[in-house]
Amino acid sequence: MNSLRELDDLAGRIRLHQQSDKRVALIVEGEDDVIVLQPLLDSPIFPAGGRSLALKASARLLAWGRKGHVAVVDRDFRPHQLEVDGAVAPLAYEGRDLESMLIRFGVVSQALRSFGEPAKLAEFGGADALIERCCAEAESVARIRCYSLDHRLMLPFDRVAVTAFVSWPDLTLDEERYCQALIAKTELSLSAEELSNEASRITIDEFGPRGKDVIEILSKGLARGLLKLSSGVKSKDALGSLALAASAFRLQSSAWFKELELELEAKTVHV
Repeated sequence: MNSLRELDDLAGRIRLHQQSDKRVALIVEGEDDVIVLQPLLDSPIFPAGGRSLALKASARLLAWGRKGHVAVVDRDFRPHQLEVDGAVAPLAYEGRDLESMLIRFGVVSQALRSFGEPAKLAEFGGADALIERCCAEAESVARIRCYSLDHRLMLPFDRVAVTAFVSWPDLTLDEERYCQALIAKTELSLSAEELSNEASRITIDEFGPRGKDVIEILSKGLARGLLKLSSGVKSKDALGSLALAASAFRLQSSAWFKELELELEAKTVHV
């Protein structure tokens, strides 16, 4: 008989589920991953509630000898740290995260072209140029994230909204004020100018900025009428929903999705 603790544990729930369902399980970080992937796959999908939790669930299943699963996670700024507590070769999204992959596939640009205000988009040179602008500004955030990770500063990025430091109508990030806000929530003696200068020396790798940061910066413009919205609908949530809904075709035809299908097929013998 299964204990309540095991039933509350993701790895335990997957093991229990596979007693009656012999399909390969897919472990993902959160609900957005489920929204994107579930319509395209027959596999049961289990959101873990975060990257580390997804990897730890995979590691626990492997420790039990249960190989009938695939973990899909954000690459974040740890491209060479995709193994946690024994989790082997999870599949990372193309780019930095799910949102980054959808941007690379042109899904976000297409959502803007379909639902954006043409005159306002034209001021930025069109949807693609607008996305490029936001990606360029998000690279500044990426460099700060990399510097924080490399020097173990543990800056509280989740407690400081980047949109508060993005100007309108040029969508430019005030990097020094952003750094100051991050440092203010810590006990670091580092100055905002020093953090900004040190971070500026970092070269971002081929995976680019976080897609989530790009969407945050873009949402500043969306709140100013770039997107056709019903009253009361939040701009960032609306764009996210539109992008997720539009992702199916481009995702299904991508090399990344073919790789995921091969991974799932290879694990069928282990369920």
